[in-house]
Amino acid sequence: MKKILISLVAMAVMFSVNAQQFYNSEFEDWTSTTKAEDWSGLEVHLSDYGIPAIPGVPNDIAIGTEPISRSTNMHGGQYALKLAASQFNSNIATFINNPLISTYIPDSLQDVLNVLQQQPIPAVLTNGKIDFIGLAEAILPMLSTGIDPTLIMSLGDYITDGLEISQRPSIITGFAKANKLENADMLGFAALVMSEYGGTRHIIGFGVADISAADYEQFNINISYLPGFEGETPSELLLLGYVFVVGHNETDNTSMLIDDLNIVYQTGLIDNAMENVNIAVYPNPNKGKFSIDCKNGSKVVITNMLGQEIVTINNYVNGNIINIEQKGMYFVKVDNGVKQVTKKVIVK
Repeated sequence: MKKILISLVAMAVMFSVNAQQFYNSEFEDWTSTTKAEDWSGLEVHLSDYGIPAIPGVPNDIAIGTEPISRSTNMHGGQYALKLAASQFNSNIATFINNPLISTYIPDSLQDVLNVLQQQPIPAVLTNGKIDFIGLAEAILPMLSTGIDPTLIMSLGDYITDGLEISQRPSIITGFAKANKLENADMLGFAALVMSEYGGTRHIIGFGVADISAADYEQFNINISYLPGFEGETPSELLLLGYVFVVGHNETDNTSMLIDDLNIVYQTGLIDNAMENVNIAVYPNPNKGKFSIDCKNGSKVVITNMLGQEIVTINNYVNGNIINIEQKGMYFVKVDNGVKQVTKKVIVK
């Protein structure tokens, strides 16, 4: 049996090597010290508003002061990417007050920029193109409290043009280290798998990972697929890294370093092997009390939609009741010493 499992893992690696990966996934290619090729952040794209090219005025203007920068504090290669919360970029006011530009600026953009000037700017990194106004209006109510998990499910409305894929990813891995000024600050990643089946663009899978380690550690974004979309082929993969300052106005050193991203894709063989593991969560959905049917002594880790650990049990006793008070969707990862299996559970 052990030889079979080793063979399955080896085949999974073979499949993932040949499948599509993020462009510039090791952050070695930069057009400047603040612009990584094929990656972008919270920026105003002047051309999106019909503003013609103006000498001396860049088309892409970052909302914060250097939210993305090149770092030599890397995990591998020469560089890593630093994502940092910052103060409002005062150059934006200069640009939008330029008479050649101001007439093109819609009121909705002006309103968002006026609010952002009053508080720290969250840092965002994505492999797609951001609808700045839409995402900013969704984020604004959360600047003082942190990310609402419901935002994760709607990110596809605000980010487009991600990585084109035709296979289902199961895990996105990478290496990151966090520098939190306060414990409440939120650093992490969200991933969305999109499909255009039926002619409409919609989410079929998602995953999140919280970043908190002070030194480089591997993180895993485990992708969970929504029920009802089992037969759909994915068309696009979106990744969003974020650094949120929560409950204070200081931004110095609130940041994370990111390096060496990798996408692992599903294979039917691995999926079937995982399905054969006898693990179940019941009742599901529930009202805050549930149990797990698994091998005694398994390690159980329960995370919320932001990847934050809610419950950790190192030696779970089969059938014991677990209590979670807050409503929402959670992920139950069970490690029985042979395999790790992740199940979704809904608390109503």
